[in-house]
Amino acid sequence: MKVNFFLAHFMPINTCYITQEISGHLLPGLTVLQSLIFASHMNDVAQTFVQNCSGGQRKRLAVGLELTSLRMPNLILIDEPTSGLDSNSSEIVITCLRRIAHEHNVTIVTSIHQPHTDLLLMFDSLYVLAYGGRCIYSGRSINISQYLQRIAIPQSKMFPIEKLLQYCSQDSNDNQIVQRMIEMTNQEIIDNGGQLLPLQTQLIIDGLQTNRHRFSLTCSKILFHRNLLYIINYRWKMFSMFIIFPILLSLVLRHFFPAKIAIENGCINLEDDFQNIFCMNSDFEIRKNDLQNNVLYNYFLFFTIMNWILIQASVIFCIDMIYFHNEHRNGWYSTGMFYLVKSITEFIPIIAIILINAFIFDIYESIKPGIYVWIVIFFLLCSLAMQSIGHLLSIITNGNFNYLAPIIVGALVLNFLLSSYSSPIQHLNYFYKFLANFSPLRFGFEGLLLLQYGFNRCHSDRKEIQIILHQFGIVNDEEYFYTCILMLVFNIIFHRFITFLVLMIKMNPYNNRRKRSERILQSHGLN
Repeated sequence: MKVNFFLAHFMPINTCYITQEISGHLLPGLTVLQSLIFASHMNDVAQTFVQNCSGGQRKRLAVGLELTSLRMPNLILIDEPTSGLDSNSSEIVITCLRRIAHEHNVTIVTSIHQPHTDLLLMFDSLYVLAYGGRCIYSGRSINISQYLQRIAIPQSKMFPIEKLLQYCSQDSNDNQIVQRMIEMTNQEIIDNGGQLLPLQTQLIIDGLQTNRHRFSLTCSKILFHRNLLYIINYRWKMFSMFIIFPILLSLVLRHFFPAKIAIENGCINLEDDFQNIFCMNSDFEIRKNDLQNNVLYNYFLFFTIMNWILIQASVIFCIDMIYFHNEHRNGWYSTGMFYLVKSITEFIPIIAIILINAFIFDIYESIKPGIYVWIVIFFLLCSLAMQSIGHLLSIITNGNFNYLAPIIVGALVLNFLLSSYSSPIQHLNYFYKFLANFSPLRFGFEGLLLLQYGFNRCHSDRKEIQIILHQFGIVNDEEYFYTCILMLVFNIIFHRFITFLVLMIKMNPYNNRRKRSERILQSHGLN
């Protein structure tokens, strides 16, 4: 079926879409008053959380959000505004939409799958589709009776609208009356619009342009404040769980791993007899066990917390993608603004996780005073990179939990393989060495080991070597320590850039409008 789009010469079209699932437009945890940002006309529910509003109130609120946004639309497309509502609530919603259209000069186009007579009489114009998507009537509801008479349909006791709706479910190929309706309706649309369209509008063969957005610090501040309310009033249970779990894990590990495991420095004199040390010396066995337990303590806690942050980021981003998609499509804010505010608000509880867990994790202060600050730095840098990886996984899977779960498992396995613990990176082939450069866990883990065992903890003049650093192939010098920090910063920038780029591509797909126009013309046989 050929469809032509005509746009007004002198009035730009600002389009907004309201889907059937209205919950995707209303952010929980905000009151109606907070959602509208100014005094609500729904005085009886102004201080009610949106998740506690009735179905009709939420549908009206979703329309109100679009009308009070900075970019007020003049064309609103609503998918089934009366779905799930009783007859009284349906009439209230349609009455509200009718007032908006008349008082604010806004065109509202809605779809209704199960209409009734009283509801359809409230519309200014109807566009009735029969089976197969063919139009059998276009015009005002009060003119349906005259239309049926012209079709030569015999009169009955039914209302004209009900009589018309009877033909909607019939196949146009099998019913001659439906075919005559389609032909007459198409001809009337051409006759009525044939004179006015060229004068007031212009043909746009590739349809309405997508909304354009610009980054704004002022809007970012408002969006940041709204996200904080969303977290505090609605998502606080989920965020509390994300904070409490790693803290409990750290406390459990501290119980099973005594602080004395940090005392052993792991230094071995090259002149000692290694065979005697490993086979005969029981004291060295104790030292060896302390070293192994300390490495295990470091890795297990660090690996679990960082991957917990990855899971947290991916799950929360997945849940909130529906709100972003609807608001971004309706021109509320740019992709960059959303991702910046989203990353900052989600990182606030991560900071609490890092500070508390680093304090519990730190059993090395008596050996290296001030090491807590460096532990916090490595935890923060690595968590920033892991957060962006979690966002990327959620974007790739389009927020689908069925796809997200196995991909997260695969990411955890890959993180383990590239983190130096399973096998030192220096012992792997060139391909794995290259991939390991994009693993924040690798440089975070190696940096933590350098903090504990590096920096002249072993005396070179005594020909001592650090057995732990040697085992993992870590260079024991200050330069490589700062290399680990720089590589963590690189991973933050790289993963953030890739995540933002993928989000931009998915939410702002580039369409070559000229080529698209040519394809449309060719499909219609006009080229």
